[in-house]
Amino acid sequence: MVADELFDLSRLTDCERRLWDEYFAEPNERDGPAVRLWAFGYACMLDCEGPPDVVTEKVRELDPDNKVQQYVDNVRRARSRGDL
Repeated sequence: MVADELFDLSRLTDCERRLWDEYFAEPNERDGPAVRLWAFGYACMLDCEGPPDVVTEKVRELDPDNKVQQYVDNVRRARSRGDL
């Protein structure tokens, strides 16, 4: 799935677009679209003004049960316990 099919790139700020083009424009074969968008939104929180609205809207659509965040939380807990 290419970006144009994921969300409207024209809704990104200059900062967000630079991040997208540099790190997220090329799909990773291992990650599905929800993971890819979640990671992009997180990167925008760190480097820009926060996650783009267009991305949070799409993540809610692709992952209504918030499974990506649940996975990240589970991995973080396992690492803190030394299980990973």
